[in-house]
Parts: sequence; C-alpha cells; structure tokens
Amino acid sequence: MFLSDASIRRPVMMTMLIFSAVVIGLFSLTQLGIDIFPEIEFPFVTIVTVYPGAGPEEVETLITRPVEDAVAALSGLKTITSMAQEGMSLTFLEFDLDRDVDLAGIDVKEKVDAIRADLPEDALDPQIQKFDVNAIPIMNLAVSSPRPLDQLYVLTDEVIRNRLNRTEGLANVEIVGGKEREIQVAVDRRKLQARGMSILQVVQTLAQENMNLPSGHITGDRKEYSIRVQGEFSNLEQIAGLYLPSMGDGMPVRLADIARVEDTFAEQRELARIEGRESVGLSLIKRSDANAVQVGQAVKEELQSLRASLPSDVEITIARDRTEFIQDSVNDVRDNLIMGILLTALTLFLFLHSWKGTVIAALSMPVSIIATFTLLLFAGFTLNMMSLMALAISVGILVTNSIVVLENIERYRTLGHPIRESASIGTKEIALAVAAATMTNVVVFTPIAFMSGITGQFFKQFGLTVTFATLFSLLVSFTMVPMMASMRLGRGIYFFAAAITALLVYFSLGAGVFLVLVGFLVLIAVMTRTGWLARFFAAWDRFYAGLSVSYHDGLGFFLGRRWLLFGIVTVLFLSSFVVSGMFVGSEFFPKSDTGTFSMSVEMPPGATVAETDRMLRRIEDQLRQYPEVEKLYSQVGTSESGDFTVSQGVNLGVVVVELVDKELRDRSVYDIIDDFRPQLAAIPAAKLILTPGSFFGGGNESDLTIEVQGPDIEVLADLGDSVVAIAAQERGVIDPRSSWRTGQPELRLTPRRDFLADQNMSVAELGMAMRTMVEGQKVSTYREGNREYDIRVKLAEADLQNVEEVSDFTVMTMDGPQKLANVANVEFVEGPTQILRKDKQRMVQVTANLSGTTVGQVQGDIQEQLEQMDIPEGYSIRFAGQSEEMAESFGELGRALILAIILTYMLMAAMMESYVNPLIIMATLPLGLIGVLYALFLSGNSISIFSLMAVIMLVGIVVNNGILLIDYIETIRRERKDIGLLEAILEASPTRLRPIIMTNLATILGMTPLALGIGSGGEFRAPMAIAAIGGLITSTTFTLFLIPAMYYTVEQWKEKFRKPQPQEA
Repeated sequence: MFLSDASIRRPVMMTMLIFSAVVIGLFSLTQLGIDIFPEIEFPFVTIVTVYPGAGPEEVETLITRPVEDAVAALSGLKTITSMAQEGMSLTFLEFDLDRDVDLAGIDVKEKVDAIRADLPEDALDPQIQKFDVNAIPIMNLAVSSPRPLDQLYVLTDEVIRNRLNRTEGLANVEIVGGKEREIQVAVDRRKLQARGMSILQVVQTLAQENMNLPSGHITGDRKEYSIRVQGEFSNLEQIAGLYLPSMGDGMPVRLADIARVEDTFAEQRELARIEGRESVGLSLIKRSDANAVQVGQAVKEELQSLRASLPSDVEITIARDRTEFIQDSVNDVRDNLIMGILLTALTLFLFLHSWKGTVIAALSMPVSIIATFTLLLFAGFTLNMMSLMALAISVGILVTNSIVVLENIERYRTLGHPIRESASIGTKEIALAVAAATMTNVVVFTPIAFMSGITGQFFKQFGLTVTFATLFSLLVSFTMVPMMASMRLGRGIYFFAAAITALLVYFSLGAGVFLVLVGFLVLIAVMTRTGWLARFFAAWDRFYAGLSVSYHDGLGFFLGRRWLLFGIVTVLFLSSFVVSGMFVGSEFFPKSDTGTFSMSVEMPPGATVAETDRMLRRIEDQLRQYPEVEKLYSQVGTSESGDFTVSQGVNLGVVVVELVDKELRDRSVYDIIDDFRPQLAAIPAAKLILTPGSFFGGGNESDLTIEVQGPDIEVLADLGDSVVAIAAQERGVIDPRSSWRTGQPELRLTPRRDFLADQNMSVAELGMAMRTMVEGQKVSTYREGNREYDIRVKLAEADLQNVEEVSDFTVMTMDGPQKLANVANVEFVEGPTQILRKDKQRMVQVTANLSGTTVGQVQGDIQEQLEQMDIPEGYSIRFAGQSEEMAESFGELGRALILAIILTYMLMAAMMESYVNPLIIMATLPLGLIGVLYALFLSGNSISIFSLMAVIMLVGIVVNNGILLIDYIETIRRERKDIGLLEAILEASPTRLRPIIMTNLATILGMTPLALGIGSGGEFRAPMAIAAIGGLITSTTFTLFLIPAMYYTVEQWKEKFRKPQPQEA
C-alpha cells in the first residue's frame, strides 16, 4: 500500500507531516469558540405591539386579528401563534425551514406597515424581529445598596448599564425594578369639571408649550444670526404656571389651579430582590453570533473594574450565570474525553502486553482528535456539547483502525517476519477491511449532518465531527501506525509520552486522578522489574487462550445447532420490545440537573404589586430552609413558567433558585423540587409552578402540552378544564393547568354610539380621554442636564381610589362636559388575563410537568380518554410542544436510520464485491437493538433523540465485527483451496476474536465516562453512551456466533443449489 510503504521508507518526512497536523490543530483549538450547543437558526419572526392600558379582548380585536390577517398570506408561513394580554399583543410566525428568515422578516414588516394606519393611534409601532434562540440572557445581575432605590436606579442606568453595554458581544442590557423619576401632572377631577374643561386640553397645551423651535436666520452686514424659540421648561414652576384656555367665561386658567405638578416616580410595576435585599436587576443578553463563555468572561472582567470605581455601599451580585454551566459542561465533556483515552490505552496495554503497541495506538487517538480541530474551525463550528460529545463518544472508534492494523502487524511478527516487512504486509493485508469499516462510519454519520428540521441543525456538528475524526484516524492508521511499528522506539519516547499524559491529566482531571495515574505507572514499573508483570501477562494469556478455545468449541456447537441459536436471538429480540413497551418511556430531550430551578407565582387577578411581593417573600423564607440553596433572586412583574412565553403583570412573580454545586449535595434538582412541592399546598390563592432550569435559558418548556382550538371561548374554557381533569388523574402528571384565566376585574365601557354621533365624537376620542385620565399619557419630556424625564398627565390618585366614581368622570363634547354615564354604559365584568390564538383561531393550552414518568408513557393514556370525550364540531384537541417536536424528530431520525442502513449495505457490497455477504453482516443490527433497549431499561433512561442517535451510530460500528470475520474467512478460503467451509470458519473466527474484543472493549471503555453521567449536564449526555454500550455488548457477543452461523448456512445453500459445471469432452 502506497501510504504505509511511504511512511515506513520516509519516517522523518511522515513525522513532520504528523507534527504539522498537530500544530495546526492546536492553533485551531485556540480559535474555536465555546458554547453549550451549536448555533441553531429557528425560522421564527415575532411581532410585538404594545397598547398601554388595553385589556386582552381589546388587544385581540384591535391589534392581534388585524396583524394576523395581514401576514396570513405570506409564502412559506407554517403557523401563526398569538397571545393578547393586558397592554400587549405578541405574534409568533413560524416559517418553513428552507425560508430565509431575514427575507421573511422584511416581508412581515412590509405587511404590518401597510396596516399601521388601521391600528389604534396610541398603540406603539409594532416591533418586528427575528427570533433567535442564541440571543438569550446569559447572566442576571442584582445591584443592591442601602441608598434609596431611585438613586440606585440612576446609578445603575447611567454608570453600570452604560459600562456593560460596551462589552464586546452584548446585544442589550435590560433593567428590572428600581424607581424611575417622572414628572406627573395630577389633575383634580372636580376642579377640572368646575371649569368645564377636558383633560385633553391639558395634554394639548403641555405638548405645544414644551418645545424648542428653530425659526430661520437673519443675515446682517458681517454676521448671520440664527433665530430659535427656546420654549422648553427649565423648572417645574414654569409647568405649574402655564395658562390653559377656558371653555366657560373665556378667562385662561393656570395649571396650578386645577392640578399639582409633582416630581415623583413612575408607577412601580416591577421589583427585584437578591437574598432578601431590594435591588435593581440587570438582564444581560448576548448577540446571536457572540460566544457565550467569552462574553461572560468579559462581563466579569468589566464587573471587577466597576466594583473598584463604584461607591463602597453599592454591591453587584451575579444572581444567575448561565455561562458557568456552559463552561462546566464543556470542561466535563473534555474530561470525559481524556478519561476515555486513558481507559482505552489501559485496554490496549492489557491485550498487547507491549508499551510500544500501547503508545502507538494511544497516540493515534489524540493525533486524530487534534487534527480534527482544524476542520472544525474551517467548518465554522464551536466547542460545544455536541461537537465534544462526538469526539468523546468516538474515542474507541478512532483507535479501532490502529488496533486492527497493529494486531495484524504483530501477528506477522510472531510468524517470524522482519519488523519492517511485518509492518508493510500486515497493513496491506488488512487495509481493505479497515477502509471498509471506516467508510461505514462515514456513510452513517455524514447523512446525520444533513438531516432536515431542527434535529438536523442540532446534530449537524455531531455528525460531521465524527466524520472528520474518523477520516483522520484512517489516515493515521495507514501512516503513523505502520511507521512507528516498523521502528525500534527508544526510552525517551516512552518517558515523553508519560510526561505529556501526566501533565494533561493533572491540569484537566485534577491532582487526585494524577496521583492515581502516577501510582499506576510506578506499579507497572515495579512489576516489570520484579517480573510480576510478565507473570500477570502470562496468566492473562492463559485466560485468553482458554477463552479462545471455549469460543472455538461453542461456535462449533452452535454451527451444528444453528436453529437453536436463531431461536435464542429471536426470543431476545422480541422480548426487548416487550420490555421497552412496558417499562421504557419516550421523551424529546433527556432531563438534566442544571443546578437551578424557578418558582413562578400567579396571584389572583387584581392582586397588587405589594400582595405579590409578600407572597414571594413567604416562598423565599421556605426555600431558605433547604441547605442545598445557595442563592435566591426574585422578580415581581414577570413569570418564567415556560407555558407560552415570559409573561408580565403585577400579579406575577418568579423566584430563581441557585443550588450549590452538584458535588456538594446528595439530591438532584428534581428531588428537591419533589420535596418542596407538598409545601405549596399550604399557600392559598396563588398558583405556583416549579420549573427546572433549562439548557436553552429562561423557563423550561412544560413537559406536556395539549392544545384545544375552536371559535367560542366559553366552549374552549370548558374543554380545557375537562382536559386538565383528565391529565390530573394520570400518575406522574403534576401541576396541570389551563392557559385560560378568568377573574381579571374589569370596568367595561360600552359606547352609546347614537349619542356620540350627535356630538360628532368618535369612540377613539372617548377611549383616549379615559386612557389619559386613568392610565395617564406621556405628553412631553422634562430635560435636566443630560437626562430626560417623562411628563405624564393623569387624574390625581385621590380621584382613582373608588371605581364607583368612574361613571361620574366627564368627557368633553360639543354640548360641553358630559358625565361618562351619559355617553357609555358602565358595567363591572370579569375579563380574561390573556387570550391565546393559533392559526387565526382562539386556543386554550393545557400544560403540565411530569415526575417519575415520560411524555410517551403519559400521552398514550391521555389520548385514550380524549377519544372518549364528546368534542363539538369545529373544535379540536391535539398534543403539541414536546410531543409534537418528539414525533417530528423521531420521524427524521427514523429516515436517517433507513438511509444509513441502505448506504452501509451499498458500501459493503461495493467493497466486498458481494450482494449476499453484506446482508449477512447487516443481521447484526437487530442484535444491537436488543442491547440498546435493555440498557435503557436497566439504567432507568428513556428513548430520546440521543438514544435514537446511538442506534444510528451502531449501524456504522457493529457491522465492523462482521466485516472482520467474513473478510478473513474469505481470505482463508481464497488462499487455501484445500480447506473446507467449516474448517475455514472455525479457524478464522478465533483468529479474529482478539481484535474484535479489543476494538469493542476499547470503544465501550471510551464511552464509559460519558455513560456514568458525571459532571454538569452529565444526565443529558449519558443516554447516548448507555444505549451505544448496550448495543455494542449484545451485538459483539451474538455476532461472534450469529455471523459465522449465517455465513455457514448461506454458503451451504449456495453449494446445494449451485448448478454443476458441464464436464469437458
């Protein structure tokens, strides 16, 4: 073979080429960013329209429906999901994955701009933006101090926020809580009515009086003079001294005679608190293209500088830092990778009995991995959980090629061939089988990278990373391995390898593992000098020889009783599906302990900020009883329940709980949540939702989501309650709840249109007057120094204390002031807190979390009961959320599995020049499935996209055993014409037993650190490794018997049905 022979002849040149690949790979490693997951582009566009003071039904009618109608005909639009809540309309547009989201955003803007004139004038302009899952809050800060909140807010806004905004990679810094200065013109309703005036006159006058206007210029003989009217207010006395025209005797009225001008604060509808201390919160959102860990480090460096320059009584606390979990997760995967390499090297040493062989094979792993970093950089990848997990889970795969080549070279050495000749012949003989085994991995993992849908984007870096590393491992096995095998390695090589390994272990895995490694190396050295190592290897060889003889005898037994073997395999295969169906559930993503959870609180509609705050304080006191709790950060005015989106309202709140490191506690975040949940029963009135932290930021999506759609909201509410009742009866379903909320106290004004028409007055004018009186209207700004403060006009608080007096409010008409009761019907009703819509239909969403069960297990039971419900015509009930995503992803993975099987067969058929032998080898695939399902059952894991990915991986791994067996059987039969079929099988199979055990044991041990689920996010990574290990164990065990048995059977059939050749005359 050209590559191996060239490497043997030109070792210096090949060494330099390998060093070049390593050096470039290490440089590329320093340039790679770090993130938790690959960058995923979701084809979503959001439309947010703020309509201050409007109720949900008003928002739905005036904002949401017109927006939906405007965008409904856009090309590539998949679904429209909207939410109308108090003061805001939010519309999510999901497009087909092949739609360019930037162009889609432009099209959406054009459609919405076209209807802007049809939306209420006092609604803010709709904000259209691309939804980016990567642009998430990476950190929450809390600024606390003994000084008043208004001073703290100014300090936070002017100093801290401005400094942080300069941090490279941050897109926005949002402030939560604090008190913001505002100039309020509090109008006395009775004084206003006594003078026959309208509050809109106050608004108009203030807007017209507070301005600076350029008035042109005058050119003199030598100079040009600009003329400017300087009319902006310079102090509050000027505002109070304004004169307003009167509707009565025509005498102007001073503003101070009907209103108080107050230098006060805007209504506080949000609060923040850290560890019981009032604070101003900051939410730091990174750019979508920025690296989260690098941004987090830059923020922390800026915070150190800030703390040195801030007053001593101001404290900045990191309330929540998602970048720490990202860094820890990536570090843990890296450590799993190194540990896998060490365990694999130990396996090689055990089988090869040679430092030389162990060093050669062990070096092939880091060389292949480091060289892979170069392609990762050029592909635009990052070091994330998927790309690093791809390397960690393929450690054993990477060394497989080197093991097979080394084992064959060593076999020729034992037959008496010279060392260089052994390296050359041994590599050439096994080259086809090694190349075929490698290419099976390539044809399996490459299609994974090009799956469609969100799953395809998620696994793209995983599939291509394994492909890159596998190709490099093939190159290394044909170059570096035979080159080093043909040389006599000096002691310096071994000492150098040991030193590099020890340093890497010390700085990555810590002093404990370092001492274990050093102790192991010292023990081996002592055993070598005393002869105990040779005796150990001799005992090991006797054990292996006995195992080989037992395998030879067992194989002979089953070859004579093939139907017994086929029966055993069939029974195990069918039983695995029975066990899976009864005990193994299914879910979209495995659950993982992120070390944080949130408690979302929803007080009864109408609750005040103070009432919600008191409830949060009560919950904080209960949570502090847990020793695992490290930090509590609370916000009033927002929720992180994860049902539809992060909601806002004074009756909502959230407590974010940060736990101590996983190593310092005995319970997982799920155990703590389950322990705390019964205590919530003692808290009356409020609805409380416990949500584990999510990899993706914010509140985690509910485990179970059911959508009820139809035209009438009353019917939807009843159907939603029925679904909640059904879900509540299922074991493991917790916190079932409906999105429909009634009870928001509402004072509804129904205009008397005939009267308004007589007065030449529109409903908009009526609404504007009421909004100004109650909510207030920002009419202008008051400038002081470099800061601007809103000037808000509204009725005085004393006039807004009694809702019964609202009907006595007056509005201005053509006939003068009229009481509100004359122009509209005033009634007290209870309105919804929010209205959900999907595809232009109203919707009620039923959500729940799960404990001790999975989505797949619960969904089947609930579906049976839903089918028994009497659902009116025009209404529908369907599973959504994780259930929908799981079905789509499982279907995509199923298609990828079928494609992998087809491509693997085609590749093997082409390389083996046989249609039948690849079919025999493909029989190992069901054997792997047996181990996958039993491994998931025994480990308590469920079927998820990660365990299904392991099944696809096995297609490229388990067939390698069959390739090695059949390839060598065919070689013996081809080279030794006198040997019979049975003798060839019984000779080839035990010969290939050693490399098969070595490669599969190396692959299994390489995955073992991942399977143990150690470290941050370990539970998330473990199912793939567990499933792969289970599949490898069963497929390897049965392949050693089933493949020879099937080959024997097929060859006997071929000989039986082969037509006899005609005799020559």
